[in-house]
This record gives sequence, structure tokens and C-alpha cells, in this order.
Amino acid sequence: MPTEAGHRLYVKGRHLSYQRGKRNTTPGTSLIQIEGVNNTEAANFYLGKKVAFVYRASKEVRGSKIRVIWGKIARPHGNSGVVRARFRQNLPPKSFGASLLAWTGKMVDDMPQFGHSKGAAIMSTALRVVYQLSN
Repeated sequence: MPTEAGHRLYVKGRHLSYQRGKRNTTPGTSLIQIEGVNNTEAANFYLGKKVAFVYRASKEVRGSKIRVIWGKIARPHGNSGVVRARFRQNLPPKSFGASLLAWTGKMVDDMPQFGHSKGAAIMSTALRVVYQLSN
């Protein structure tokens, strides 16, 4: 849970790996370490919240090279604050160690007055701006 009041609606996280056993990996479930979260109680705050993997592609589509893969935090994983998340498309293995953005509040596309597609378009545009400012 965010400890200090700030203006950001997201916190950074890292893609650690896929959920796995001794021999088999499960690419449909990704393990994420969120900054400042180091126990199960703090991880429970983020359950059900949206998470985004923002990356830059080589080909421009709809006026931008920045793309987003959306996911949702499903449950905690262990006792150290790691969470499991499921994404619309499985995250590529190249993203291991990459930064993710986890939302701390309600998303625009969850609000009924915007509707799903318009809200997702607004958030994708906002993410592009955030990504460009951070790089």
C-alpha cells in the first residue's frame, strides 16, 4: 500500500519470472515485485488492480511506437510481497527484469461513464505520455 501521499496513480514494479514448478513454467501467470511491497498484507492492497507492461516497438502503429500489454493482479505469491498477475497476452521472456506500472486506484476503463474501449484508449494515451516523460 502506498505509504506517502503523492500525485502518481501508479507504482513501479519488476517482472521477475513466470510462475513455475521444478520443471514446468506457466507463462500465463507472471510474478511481479512491486516497489515498497515486502509482505503479504501490503500485497493484498493491489489485488484486482490493473498492471501495465509498456514497451517501445520498432514499427509505428496508430501514430505511436509505444505499446502496452494490460494485466490484472490476481493474488499474492509467498510471504515477501511478490504478486501473481495475468495479462491479456502472455508477457515475453525478454521482459524479465523489466519495469511494469501497477495502478494504486480505480482505472478509467472501470468507470461506467467512459465505457471500456474509450477508457482504454484514454489510459493508453496517458501511458504513452508517462513513458515518454520517464525516458
